[in-house]
Amino acid sequence: YLCINHSWVFLREKTGLKAMPKSLGIAITFLAVMVAWIFFRCGNFEYGETGSATRALGAARNILSSMVGLNGHQWWPDRSSFTVREVDGKRAAACILLCWILPNTQQIMRRYRPALDITRFAPLGPPRWYQWQPTLPWFIFMVLLLLGTLYQFDKVSDFIYFQF
Repeated sequence: YLCINHSWVFLREKTGLKAMPKSLGIAITFLAVMVAWIFFRCGNFEYGETGSATRALGAARNILSSMVGLNGHQWWPDRSSFTVREVDGKRAAACILLCWILPNTQQIMRRYRPALDITRFAPLGPPRWYQWQPTLPWFIFMVLLLLGTLYQFDKVSDFIYFQF
């Protein structure tokens, strides 16, 4: 994906094309990451007694074809109420919404000079409400964030890159 990005930037600069709208770039990146995750997860089919690369690629092909409706289409799967409880679905939707709306760490820490040279990207301008500042409310927020993280440490989660 990084090679595709660099090729696109080179092509755009060479031909003088305008940059695509930011929302379109975000949507394309999101779709590309979702597709890449399929191949990471389908790699699990290679392990076990009956596992093989052919089985993993078959599972990936099946999932990709299902994503575009080639295996039929249902608006809401029959067993979904057993798989995802209503509370978990609402929590997942809220988390996704927060990820799309809230600023990322680069935007929050923008006014401070990290090791990277960020001066070439954009002028700093006036501080925004979400940018980090050494104040008491930010301290309280960071402590609460730390406590929330520590609370989650006892949960089990598989590291997706353990295969490598």
